[in-house]
Amino acid sequence: PFTGTPTALTGYYKFEEQSAQPNFGQCEILLKRYNSITQKHDTIAYEKEFMTFNYTANWQYFSIPINYVVSTLPDSVVVIFKAALNPGLPTTFWVDELAFEYGSIGIEEDKKADLSIYPNPVRDVLHLKTSNTQNVNYKIYDLTGRVVQDGKCINEISTQSLKQGVYFLSIEKGERLRFIKN
Repeated sequence: PFTGTPTALTGYYKFEEQSAQPNFGQCEILLKRYNSITQKHDTIAYEKEFMTFNYTANWQYFSIPINYVVSTLPDSVVVIFKAALNPGLPTTFWVDELAFEYGSIGIEEDKKADLSIYPNPVRDVLHLKTSNTQNVNYKIYDLTGRVVQDGKCINEISTQSLKQGVYFLSIEKGERLRFIKN
C-alpha cells in the first residue's frame, strides 16, 4: 500500500549491448486509483521518461520524478521499461531495488539511527554526522553482504578504494545506512 503520493521512482540498472554504445530506453510509470463509480482504475499520474542507458557491468542509480494529474493517493502502479529503442540490437537489461520516494531527494535512512551521512551519492569521502564524537568502529558491506572495508573513524570515511555501486555502512551500535558510490 502507498503511504503517500510518491514524488519519484528510484532504482538501479545494468545494461549490456553487443555494440557497447549508449542506447536510449524508456520508462513509463502509471499510478492508478480504483474508481468505485466507473469500476475502473483511473490514471492519476503518468510519466514517460527517456533514459540514456550506458553499457555498464556495475549497477547505476536512477531517479524519475513523478507529476500528478490529480492529488489522490494511488492504490496500484504499472511500470514499463523498454531497454532499447534501436531495434535489432541484442541487449540485456536488469532493474533492481525499485522504490518510491516520498517528498525528499536521496536515499531513505534508517529512522532509528543516530547517524546520518553525506553526500549521497559519494565520490571520495563519506561524512558522518552522529552524536558520538569519539572513534567508532564501522564496516561497509556490498550488496552480497561481504565486508569490503572496515576500520575506525570520527566523522569521515574514505571511499576512494570502493568501486561504483550500492553499499551499506554499519557502525558499532548496529545502525545501518545505504549509500551509493559514484
